[in-house]
Amino acid sequence: MKSHASTLRPLALCLVSIVAAKTGFAQQAASGSQSVLVTASRFAQTSADVLTDNTLITSDDIRVSGATNLVDLLQQKRGLEIVTNGGPGTTSSVFLRGASSEQTVVMVDGVRVGSSTVGGATWENIPLSQIDHVEIVYGPLSSLYGADAVGGVVQVFTKKGDGAFSPYIAVGYGSYDTRTIEGSISGSGGDQNRLHYALDVARDESHGFPATKPYAPFGIYGGGINDGYDKESASGQISFDLAKGHELGLAFVQSENKAQFDDGLNYNDYNFERLNTLRVFANDQFAPNWASHLQLSQSMDYLLSTNGPNWLAYGETPTNRYQTTQTNFSWQNDILFGGNTLQLLAERREEKIDTDTGGLEGKRDTNSFAVAYQWKTEKQLAVLSLRDDDSNQYGSQTTGSIAYGYRLTPTWRVNASYGTSFRAPTFDELYYPNYGNPYLKPEHGRNAEIGVVYDDGTSHISAALYHNRVTDLIVYN
Repeated sequence: MKSHASTLRPLALCLVSIVAAKTGFAQQAASGSQSVLVTASRFAQTSADVLTDNTLITSDDIRVSGATNLVDLLQQKRGLEIVTNGGPGTTSSVFLRGASSEQTVVMVDGVRVGSSTVGGATWENIPLSQIDHVEIVYGPLSSLYGADAVGGVVQVFTKKGDGAFSPYIAVGYGSYDTRTIEGSISGSGGDQNRLHYALDVARDESHGFPATKPYAPFGIYGGGINDGYDKESASGQISFDLAKGHELGLAFVQSENKAQFDDGLNYNDYNFERLNTLRVFANDQFAPNWASHLQLSQSMDYLLSTNGPNWLAYGETPTNRYQTTQTNFSWQNDILFGGNTLQLLAERREEKIDTDTGGLEGKRDTNSFAVAYQWKTEKQLAVLSLRDDDSNQYGSQTTGSIAYGYRLTPTWRVNASYGTSFRAPTFDELYYPNYGNPYLKPEHGRNAEIGVVYDDGTSHISAALYHNRVTDLIVYN
């Protein structure tokens, strides 16, 4: 493995997106029917004020998509390429705007998930049944989210409780002996409905089908064995309004997935994966112009890979185990100055690795500070952001971005932006026996972009032309 000091990765593509408005957007602007996004700026904005190229997948979109998992859902959207390691439930990689899977940040309800050993997230382990909506933001976002946000950020939002008590149950059966069952409750109650709750559990299993063609010349020989899977998941959230503008809550997601895949011999390998997230949060409106968001969270990504018998080792069944635990503390303050917003952020992220591969155990701590400012007039929008990530492993990395938008009419806007990003090397790239290089530096990206947006509150059309250059690219020899 080596790091190229001047590797270029140019991307110059024109992307066009047309989205018809739905009656049930995940969030609604107070003044109308425009959708509201959070990921692009870390605070709620109407789609007309978001300068970053984005895609919103609403709960209505999910319901009519026909998708049975998150990977299938994302495959229907622009700017993404997806590679799977076999049939349903197997390991998948998502490439955002041509960037590698390690160059995309994945979050569930504001909690970063993924593996610090191989990099990337276990997309197949994020349960679709518990997703309310998904926000995809394209382009460099390291100045808001730190390491790995080179190609963009994908954030999944799970279902939350509000209104009257609402129970739900669904059962399904399909081809290949595929069976699904889901049950949920949600609502609010207590004095003045200050208690909000939601709980969802699901199970999905299938005998599957052979993901490879038996006896294909020079192909992977799976012997015609079915590649089945078995998934169990649960998510929940409970919050309480202590007073007007003061919310305290707890939320979790837990998912387990066992999926078979062909290893090239007449045996089915299988992966057992587990994804857990837990967060405690406090949202406080201390003053009309000051909102505070405090969160302590932890995510755990676990993989146990079991291979078919190794006859060179007298029939032993080899296994590989990897576990990444990420603990994150963040305090974000949004301060309003008229129609403008100043954002101040402090974060600490601790990554811990546990594996049976010698030499990979270890941890990495990163302290981060960020500032962002959004300026807004009737016709003009501008956003500036700056962030410093100081790691005990790769040192200090400073990233920034600037974006400007001008409204030609109330519905048409032109944009221009420039931003920098970086990706931290994974523990595999640094320390894997005989392959790792402990002297690797982070990758660095620079992105320039122009675009045009049409948004009338019922339809959204956007086109973007961008060029993304990545240096110090980490590749295997």
